[in-house]
Amino acid sequence: MKYFTPELLNRVRSEDEDVSAEAHDEWEKAIQRSNRRWRRIQAGFPKAVRRFNDDRICLHAADVLRIGRSGNTFVMVLETEPPACKPVVLTFTLEGEPVIETDTLIGVRRQAGPFYWLYEEWDIDRQQRLTFEVLLSNGWVIKLYFREFHYLIAERVMPTVNGAVTRSALEKVS
Repeated sequence: MKYFTPELLNRVRSEDEDVSAEAHDEWEKAIQRSNRRWRRIQAGFPKAVRRFNDDRICLHAADVLRIGRSGNTFVMVLETEPPACKPVVLTFTLEGEPVIETDTLIGVRRQAGPFYWLYEEWDIDRQQRLTFEVLLSNGWVIKLYFREFHYLIAERVMPTVNGAVTRSALEKVS
């Protein structure tokens, strides 16, 4: 992570008010720097990444349900926070091995789940490779080198108590 680093988030969460206040100011500056960087590099990304960013898709606090890989395809399945609770599928075609750092956040209980999405960053590295990084609440930072990206945000289909799907839910899916 270049802008929304685990170290900065650790300081934002500090119990020392002076440390936390200073980190909050740094966080605001990181948002500005990240936005400037995105404006400079966005043309180098596939259309789906630009659309994802332009539509201001917010995954902050989304539950991370599954992370998987099949060959050079990396998949993340999420559910947005309530009340929407929409299923989200992110698919990356990899251009290299994923890098997963663990234990980046202070005071995080190590667990298999549940955990949630904190912040993501898109970038282009010095070798002109497209990169995606996400910081998760379990302290993981996942970094992907990729060439293609696709996403799907679905309307949730809610079964009734007896297991039947309501007509209005089916109409939204059709």
